[in-house]
Amino acid sequence: MRGGLVETVYPKTCAGCGLRGTWLCDPCEGSVPRLDTGICFRCGGPVQATCRSCVQLDRSIRLARAAYPYMGWVSNALRSFKYTDEWSRADHLASMIVPSLNVFGDFDAIVPVPLHASKLRKRGYNQSELLAQSLAKSTGVPTMPLLVRTRETAAQVDLSREDRHENVAGAFTIGPDWSPAAGGRFLLLDDVRTTSATLNACASALLRSGPQSIVAATLAFDIPSKELQTWLDERR
Repeated sequence: MRGGLVETVYPKTCAGCGLRGTWLCDPCEGSVPRLDTGICFRCGGPVQATCRSCVQLDRSIRLARAAYPYMGWVSNALRSFKYTDEWSRADHLASMIVPSLNVFGDFDAIVPVPLHASKLRKRGYNQSELLAQSLAKSTGVPTMPLLVRTRETAAQVDLSREDRHENVAGAFTIGPDWSPAAGGRFLLLDDVRTTSATLNACASALLRSGPQSIVAATLAFDIPSKELQTWLDERR
């Protein structure tokens, strides 16, 4: 019943062209290449002469991957998912992340990036937690919402790259209901990565538990336009 209601109120539409009946049609899926070649092994960003993304990624994060660059149907899908109540896209978007996880090896828990309580009340759901729950179903690895956001921060999308790190520094901690044992292997999960500021701040909070390793995954990577165009040209 619930699925039928969701399909009536929020029918599946292709994030690329708007075709009804599917979250993503075949032609649109092929219009955005996966971030799986021409990338840095550690940070997953495009590599030209040097990797410009590694310097942004905290050393506490062993490896990071994004499934796609933030463009085309990917950016459309995420905006609908986050801002227009299309939470039912979660399973499809999570399925697009799964192939990127193979490089990590085993991990014990999927840790979604949390929203502040006020933003969660306003939006009604945490998009990263929905993605984590969907990934848990397909991977068999449990979701553990270990982190809480201790203060409300400005939306990262409204800030310059330089201001993003300061905005979220110290904004996360391990929640009072959790006492993770030392030696855990955690997968941090968010929807979009830009400067890695949010992932870095979350990893800093997780370090207090004495983890064995922290890796990070997102559906999308918002790559500077010049670097993105060079990467796209090299794939042609």
